[in-house]
Amino acid sequence: MERKGMDELEVNDIIKAGLCIEDAEELHKTLTETIGAAKGSDPREVWQKLVAKRVLKPWHPHALHQLVYYSVYAHWDSTNNGPPLFWFPSLDQSKHTNLGRIMEVHGPRLLGTSYKDPISSFNLFQKFTAQHPEAYWSILLKELPVVFREPPRCILDTTDKSKRGGTWLPGSVLNIAECCLQPCRHPRKDDDSLAVIWRDEGCDSKLHSMTLKELRERVMLVANAVDATFSKGDAIAIDMPMTVHAIVIYFAIILAGCVAVSIADSFAAKEIATRLHVSNAKGVFTQHVSILYSELIPAFNLNAGFYTERRTKVPLIQIAVDDDSKFSAYEIIYCRMTMCRVVEAAPRKVIVLPVTGEDVCIKLREQDQSWGDFLASAKRLPRPNHFSPVYNPIDFPTNILFSSGTTGEPKAISWTQLSPIRAANDGWAYVDLQVGDVFCYPTNLGWVAGPIVLYEAFLSGATFALYHGSPLGRGFGKFVQDAGVSILGTIPTMVKAWKSTNCMEGLNWTKIRSFVTAGEASDVDDGLWLSSRAYYKPIIEVCGGTELASSYLQGTLLQPQAFGALSTAAMATGVVILNDNGVPYPDDQPCVGEVGLFPLIMGASDRLLNADHDKIYFKGMPMYKGMTSSVEIERACSNVDQSVVENIAISAAPEDGGPELLVMFAVLKDGYSSKPEDLQKKFTRAIQTNLNPLFKVSLVRIVPEIPRTSSNKLMRRVLRDQVKKELSVRKREVMMEKKKSISEVGVDDIIKAGLSVEEEAKEFYRILKETIGETKGLDPREVWRKVVDKRVLKPWHPHGVHQLVYYSVYAHWDSSTKGPPLYWFPSLYTYEWMEGQMLLGIESMRTEMPRIIVEGLMHESRRTNLGRVMEIHGPKLLGTEYKDPIKSFSLFQKFSVEHPEAYWSIVLKELSVAFRESPKCILDTTDKSKPGGTWLPGSVLNIAECCLQPASHPGKKDDDVAIVWRDEMDESVLHHLKLKEFREQVMLVANALDTTFTKGDAIAIDMPMTVNAVIIYLAIVLAGFVVVSIADSFAAKEIATRLRVSNAKDSDSYLQSCIQDFILRGGRKFPLYSRVVEANPCKAIVIPVIGNNVGLQLRNQDQTWKDFLSSVNHLPRPNYYSPVYQTVDSLTNILFSSGTTGDPKAIGWTQISPIRCSEDAWAHVDIQDGDVYCWPTNLGWVMGPILLYSTFLCGATLALFHGSPLSRGFGKFVQDAGVTVLGTVPSIVKAWKSTNCMEGLDWTKLKSFCSTGEASNVDDDLWLSSRAYYKPIIECCGGTELASSYIQGCPLQPQAFGAFSTASMTTGFVILDENGVSNPDDVPCVGEVGLFPLYLGASDRLLNADHDKVYFKGMPMYKGMQLRRHGDIIKRTVGGYFIVQGRADDTMNLGGIKTSSVEIERVCDHAEESIMETAAISVAPVDGGPELLVIFVVLKKGFDGEAGKLRMKFSKAIQSNLNPLFKVSFVKIVPEFPRTASNKLLRRVLRDQMKHELSVQSKI
Repeated sequence: MERKGMDELEVNDIIKAGLCIEDAEELHKTLTETIGAAKGSDPREVWQKLVAKRVLKPWHPHALHQLVYYSVYAHWDSTNNGPPLFWFPSLDQSKHTNLGRIMEVHGPRLLGTSYKDPISSFNLFQKFTAQHPEAYWSILLKELPVVFREPPRCILDTTDKSKRGGTWLPGSVLNIAECCLQPCRHPRKDDDSLAVIWRDEGCDSKLHSMTLKELRERVMLVANAVDATFSKGDAIAIDMPMTVHAIVIYFAIILAGCVAVSIADSFAAKEIATRLHVSNAKGVFTQHVSILYSELIPAFNLNAGFYTERRTKVPLIQIAVDDDSKFSAYEIIYCRMTMCRVVEAAPRKVIVLPVTGEDVCIKLREQDQSWGDFLASAKRLPRPNHFSPVYNPIDFPTNILFSSGTTGEPKAISWTQLSPIRAANDGWAYVDLQVGDVFCYPTNLGWVAGPIVLYEAFLSGATFALYHGSPLGRGFGKFVQDAGVSILGTIPTMVKAWKSTNCMEGLNWTKIRSFVTAGEASDVDDGLWLSSRAYYKPIIEVCGGTELASSYLQGTLLQPQAFGALSTAAMATGVVILNDNGVPYPDDQPCVGEVGLFPLIMGASDRLLNADHDKIYFKGMPMYKGMTSSVEIERACSNVDQSVVENIAISAAPEDGGPELLVMFAVLKDGYSSKPEDLQKKFTRAIQTNLNPLFKVSLVRIVPEIPRTSSNKLMRRVLRDQVKKELSVRKREVMMEKKKSISEVGVDDIIKAGLSVEEEAKEFYRILKETIGETKGLDPREVWRKVVDKRVLKPWHPHGVHQLVYYSVYAHWDSSTKGPPLYWFPSLYTYEWMEGQMLLGIESMRTEMPRIIVEGLMHESRRTNLGRVMEIHGPKLLGTEYKDPIKSFSLFQKFSVEHPEAYWSIVLKELSVAFRESPKCILDTTDKSKPGGTWLPGSVLNIAECCLQPASHPGKKDDDVAIVWRDEMDESVLHHLKLKEFREQVMLVANALDTTFTKGDAIAIDMPMTVNAVIIYLAIVLAGFVVVSIADSFAAKEIATRLRVSNAKDSDSYLQSCIQDFILRGGRKFPLYSRVVEANPCKAIVIPVIGNNVGLQLRNQDQTWKDFLSSVNHLPRPNYYSPVYQTVDSLTNILFSSGTTGDPKAIGWTQISPIRCSEDAWAHVDIQDGDVYCWPTNLGWVMGPILLYSTFLCGATLALFHGSPLSRGFGKFVQDAGVTVLGTVPSIVKAWKSTNCMEGLDWTKLKSFCSTGEASNVDDDLWLSSRAYYKPIIECCGGTELASSYIQGCPLQPQAFGAFSTASMTTGFVILDENGVSNPDDVPCVGEVGLFPLYLGASDRLLNADHDKVYFKGMPMYKGMQLRRHGDIIKRTVGGYFIVQGRADDTMNLGGIKTSSVEIERVCDHAEESIMETAAISVAPVDGGPELLVIFVVLKKGFDGEAGKLRMKFSKAIQSNLNPLFKVSFVKIVPEFPRTASNKLLRRVLRDQMKHELSVQSKI
């Protein structure tokens, strides 16, 4: 229904709103005159005139206020004009506010000519304080009575980068409670000043007051008693209403150097116990009863020491509490036995206060004390009312408060002495508390508002007003009137109650000059009612948190105010609003998103007692997921086609694994058309030109619109799920032909699979049937093992035949209950499996494989590197639990996690690592600032030298081949470089480096993985320089970024091209030198691809390879170089991984990193001397250095192919070079399989494959393994920052395609559920991986980012360890295998109290036997107001439920177990919950669904 405009109002409308005819006519006349004076002005001007003329009176019916306000703004468009305003600042008055006054004094100096006046310049001044908080705080500290015992060295110290929030007021010492209690000149506080004024409920005629001196003496009396009872630093809880006693106790605890623990008096015993436990409270102050309005009347049995409850309604209640006094009230009284709840929580000691009189008159526990007895310990002193304050450093804890956490326990937030200063700033700057003000804010010390309002009042020189009773009744309103309250604080729920009951009618609140509201979202109409009670005084909205000790958004008296809105960020507070991708919106642009606070907030928390502070407050703020962000790709594609109005990038993994596919969604402009295949080409070209030439768009989908949330956030997840579904359908269609079981396969199937000669197909069929018959219907794994052992399938058989057999063997395999199907088995596994079958009675197996053969195969596992050391050390380390390398592998791996120093002491003797100075120990964990420990402390070496020198173990001689390689253009020649020759070439280059660079310089390598690249890499490290690794595929912009980030002095930009401008790969030409020059390095050293001359024009500062090497011609021994020995933690290599901003993360490798990565190859890949190790990669990616060190430190030969690995030439090189271990990435395997380029080559010398970089595809791996009679593929998953893999395959365990069989040696990790809680070991699950921090070789620094933030911030504690982030979501299957699922990508406010969804759900899950699971969310009403609690329910199969009954049960369960003030508003029964692919609950979808429903209801 459309509202009337102001000029359309008639007298009848006013009469309907509640005025009599005479008053209505008079008001209508006044309104008409006022509107006329406004002359059709902006509705804001009309409203301002009405308020200024006081046309509307506080005693007018609320309906009249509604009529006028909503009529003034009847045609107001909030979308374009912002919210309608109700209060406007006056320039004259603004200069008398606290903030306006200092702006007038300091504004011209700080802002220069930009400063105008407090109103015009407010935004500018606020931004100045956010950018220069130290300047603001230096002013403010002179305005507050903060007296330092020892002054701070400075305002803010940001030198300690581990402290994101900086170090505030370093070196200062004070007692903040003393500051509240002492008289001072500014603000003016005398001993005779009124400190507190209060009234007891039911005594409406009497006001009590206390001067500052009286308050101080009472606090000091209690402080003496605290000192006599507790020890300095003890945590002492307060669980009682906000009374004068509570304030005295609070200040006394802090004055005495103890820590106050804030507990709300509404909590159940369980919640009290939790808070006492978390804070380790040594005692509790409480009342024996609390008195509030209700219908619940307890009957006390004082002799028995317990109470019962009964419900009744009576007009007047009198409850005898002690012999001398009685409580009476004019309404129903809720008298709660607080003491009983506290005792039920089992505190160590309770000090019990009577509500009146001296005696509590209830039976106490032996260790507890009455208030009288407690004070008696101080009254014996000669000066009981004098106490010398305990002075502590500024960052000493003073108060433990509680906010909801992400687990069952509330977060325990520690306030320091900084926090009260921050809180007082809010009251001083925004609420404008001044000397003479009377400040009333009904709250409790158990909530953050309690301590905040105390400090706001006492540090601003105001009088604090307390009402001992319920704030919901008229008695409270009369107290506000009688006490002359000038500033009244509320919460929206309270205002709603006042308005709905009309209990404040007739009271005079016109002395109030402003209101304050917090805790919930405010309702516009409730705000209209409240402000009208005092002639439309401003309501200062505040929004903050316990952990901030303040608000981050507020209203202010220097800006116009709108109902239910916050007009500014707090002083010295910077705020951004983040979009769906974590990118800040531009300032002043209308938007919706998550808020991100600048970290330099004085007084904000820097610790939590029971949770990871970094995880709660910093994790992922903001963070891009994955190597390249969607935003980068979308920007690159934004202008490639005029028909496209919007494009969205997502990636999706194929259902059966494999590299992620890049998919673009495009929305076309009206009237335009375009083909997906055309856009695909254009998008690919744009991405390859601007980002990376290797990126390719796999699919383009043209859609009419992009799905978004109700708040306009992009729903990429919906698009990703849509693509996954499409790919799944495709996969099912392809697999339809592969569903026959092996026993059903016939000759025709074999012919269709590719054995087209009938005789050959029949022979194959015969052998296959014989093999299957021998297994006698055993487990499919045994059938497959038999097929592989007998080599039924040959490498030259068509892949269709391999597919037919493998998929038929496992046609009916249930991975969900049995784990992934296995394709490779270690020898001992076969024997043990056979033993199990024999126990089942399958005796024929004894004759099929004689024990002597099995034992011979057993020895194969013992000949692996890991098997060999397990046989030697296993019995000593594991005792009688050790059996053999296969059976005991998991036990040995766990041992290596628990005792990494024992494992590494063994492995260091196995690798070619020679120390110049031996380490003092393997691991030193004494430095707690290093979560990863200090490894090999005191050791000195040169890791490059270790790669180049001969060694006895592993066996490396000077005559051994170090490198074998082939040039792509010459397939007939293999080149070899012996270890001695290799060493001499490295030393030659090291000498040349010495003549050109300075020790410690960072020198970049941007060239293919050639022999020269390997020589240069080791030469840089040998000579004490630092390698900067840059991939040769990068565009000039990416090269420039890496040079800048690494601060490389020079870029060894090596040109490899037959025409000196390109590198040749796969017969195609790619420019390299020109790209490097475009990146503008200081210097480039250019290598020709053929011959000695580059044959192109170089810049003046650049050198040819020939000229570079000629710089050492004058040396007598140019091929000899004395290595530069450095400590083990010295930087040797800077590699790059994707960061959380536009710049990649620059990760520093030390000399420890090569040891770690070579151990991976030694233990898991089983690289041994004699092996030929080939892995097509690049030194710009982490696999380049890993391959190099893994080969040389394990004594193997490195095999390099100078050309494209996608061609048959590479495959022939693998064959001719006798490669024994071949590394790949899944994309390369897919290319080999799809082109069939390796057909006819002999790869049977291979003993294993390796794969990393992407998720592997099962069918591609089937093809790869089949090339070498099904040798194992060791899957590796790790990261540049780890210098290794954290999960891998292992030759001592059965392997499954595309899966990882174990955590790597010495690597411990847990899989975290949605709440950051670790899943039990060996239980199938999906979640984010959390690595144990003691990880030799893992990074401990980043050159351009906060290492702690990237890898530790926000990760939970586990068994006393701060877990390390890797960012992967992994799945643990049945059987203990791991599959990488991708990368890792709710708190509610109920009645002003924050709680987590998890807490609510844990209670509700057990409220009814029909419930399978619940999901709790909260939503704000469409028109504002407190959040509503909504529970979604999935019922068990066969059960029915009624939403109404469940709502009652849920409310009862929540009120009993969590908080009696919580109430369930809606219950929705649904068949299932929306979840992610990794089974994470999508609460956001439920929240949006509920918002939509409420929106529809609102419109109806």
